[in-house]
Amino acid sequence: MMRPRRWLLFSALALLPSAAHASDFSGVVTIVFGIPGLLVATVAASAFLLVEPSRVQKASAAALFLPVLAAAAWVFVGDTARMMRRGLPDDLLISAGYVLLLLVLAALVARILLRPLAPEARGRTE
Repeated sequence: MMRPRRWLLFSALALLPSAAHASDFSGVVTIVFGIPGLLVATVAASAFLLVEPSRVQKASAAALFLPVLAAAAWVFVGDTARMMRRGLPDDLLISAGYVLLLLVLAALVARILLRPLAPEARGRTE
């Protein structure tokens, strides 16, 4: 008696839909990696603005944040833009948040890299 029940259970489980059968995975990279990564990078870039500018700070900011911006742009082109094309309200809201975070990070990095050096970092003391 045990075997027919077991066979019935396995047959029922095999017929249940699973996430692996989904046909469109757009948005997963944006939600799982893109948005949390941009949040962490934005907080770190904000911390860079709290200290006086120096050459070392600018070089480390460029080495740290320019690859992050490149990866974020890659995620936007590869995943977020595809999610935006579906046109669902939730997808558009997530995409708008991602683009906003990307623009905020780009503005922070530009501000870090373009602000003038402190007088001590330039080599003269006043």
